[in-house]
Amino acid sequence: MQKVYGIWYNEGQFRRLAVKRWHKVAIGVMGVVILVAVVVLVKIALTPEVEDVEPESVSVGQEETYGFVEPETVETLVAKFNTEIIDQTGWELLPADDTTMMTYENNYWYPLDDDIALVVVPVEFGGDKAQDKVLTMLIYIDKDSVNQEKARSYWQYLVQANSGDSSAEEVAGLMAEAEMLRERGEMANQGKGLFVAINEAGGDHIEYQVVRNYEEN
Repeated sequence: MQKVYGIWYNEGQFRRLAVKRWHKVAIGVMGVVILVAVVVLVKIALTPEVEDVEPESVSVGQEETYGFVEPETVETLVAKFNTEIIDQTGWELLPADDTTMMTYENNYWYPLDDDIALVVVPVEFGGDKAQDKVLTMLIYIDKDSVNQEKARSYWQYLVQANSGDSSAEEVAGLMAEAEMLRERGEMANQGKGLFVAINEAGGDHIEYQVVRNYEEN
């Protein structure tokens, strides 16, 4: 998981989140580890049946921990986001408008309100909203803006649009977890393929993020 211009993106489908590498090990502990490894290798050599280990065990573990979502395009998810806004607010909040959309540094930017924008980060930028798959969606707001509560409302509908059949209570729980992890710079996840976070790394702005976790092909 890395950040480009303050925006999280997924490297190797969160393999860095799924595997922790420890570099400092005490000499005595290392000796025990080596001894155990030798015993295990001998046992494997004498027991050929253990070669039938399920090859997808690592992927299965990742799915159980983080979950996966199906790839969806920029066009589809922006439409779902707009549907949530209109259905829930009756146009009290303005939806994303393709006529004002612009691209900047291979991301799609949709102005929403004063100091607020929807930013869509594709897996790979091709310039076609109907084809580009979404990796990250976020609500971008200036830190000194008076519209902070409005930005959080947009974030709620953004999480819901990406959550499929998740209930309003599940969405609220995911957002609350992200709020708790805010100071630690970590992302919330409830095993359904979405990572949610509040990122203030840019200094002058806040990003309310939703990152989609896809299964590796």
